[in-house]
Amino acid sequence: MDWSPDRALRLRMVVTLVSLAVTAAAATLTTAAVLTPVVGVAIAVAARLGRARRPYSVTLM
Repeated sequence: MDWSPDRALRLRMVVTLVSLAVTAAAATLTTAAVLTPVVGVAIAVAARLGRARRPYSVTLM
């Protein structure tokens, strides 16, 4: 196969862009996987602290 310099450069750019997109997607999923339990714990702690301050408040189900 005869590769022209333009075609090789274009292919390299496409491979780089796809690689960056995959890396960004993996980073996003990893961040979401790490932050989800942290946010859940923070909400639980905030709810518990809120109940501790107002022990006679009415909770909505």
